[in-house]
Amino acid sequence: MSLVGLLMGKLEVRLCNARSLEQNKMMVKEPGSKSYVESTAVVLLSKEDMDRYGIKNGDSVKVTTKFGAVVVKAYQTDETKKGIALMPNGPWFNSIADPDIDTTGNNSYYVLNAGIEATNEEVLGTEKLFGKLLGKDANE
Repeated sequence: MSLVGLLMGKLEVRLCNARSLEQNKMMVKEPGSKSYVESTAVVLLSKEDMDRYGIKNGDSVKVTTKFGAVVVKAYQTDETKKGIALMPNGPWFNSIADPDIDTTGNNSYYVLNAGIEATNEEVLGTEKLFGKLLGKDANE
């Protein structure tokens, strides 16, 4: 975690869900594969936001909405602008989205207010993430 990130605190963004080209290819070639699922544990940020908050490509960040928090990897993209973050559809996005919306199996987009901050926490694998969401220990 960088000193800049500690000093700056939380980056406040509008978080939008998206389906990446990689996901679309995997849906055809490898539906449900581990690599498909793991490709969704990311958040895409503008160069300006990453530089300002001292976030580097591949850093772990905690994304928090009023519905929950999740740790994912941050990557820079030219696909967004300052203050806007993109997160692929999948279990990590679903864990911080409104539980009353359908975030899978459709082409709808949702925008949420979110805070993003650097963290030393690890990204949870799918078993542990699902266990956390279901209120169970992944070892049960």
